[in-house]
Amino acid sequence: MERNITLVGKRLCWSDALLYCRDFHWDLLSIRGPEEQEIIDEMVSSAPFSLTSHLWVGLRSLAENAIDGNSDPDYDHGSCSATDVQHKPWWRLQLPGVYRVLEIEVKNRNLYKDRLNGVEILIGNSMVNSGNDNPR
Repeated sequence: MERNITLVGKRLCWSDALLYCRDFHWDLLSIRGPEEQEIIDEMVSSAPFSLTSHLWVGLRSLAENAIDGNSDPDYDHGSCSATDVQHKPWWRLQLPGVYRVLEIEVKNRNLYKDRLNGVEILIGNSMVNSGNDNPR
């Protein structure tokens, strides 16, 4: 991998991490394949500071495109979002208040429909175990 990669030891939400990296570096990293994933895993395992169990990497588009209410399945129309290829990708959505969630509708892109196989949705406000202890 012939890219200059900096592992930043700050606890930021995705949007703040994106802005920080664009202000002080270039952008969030987009991992382009298994070989790059191995290199990043090595960097993370030898980091000179403690890390959480999740790291922000770049998305191919803004996360807010996924929750904008536009269900157009064509990625090129700007209403879809996707993570880059990575082990156990995840997103967290923080609502601006407390809501009773009655229904969640997940729409997929018109291509690569198998990428949502095995998707899990957890609802809750606990950050214990990185939010994984919230109900499914």
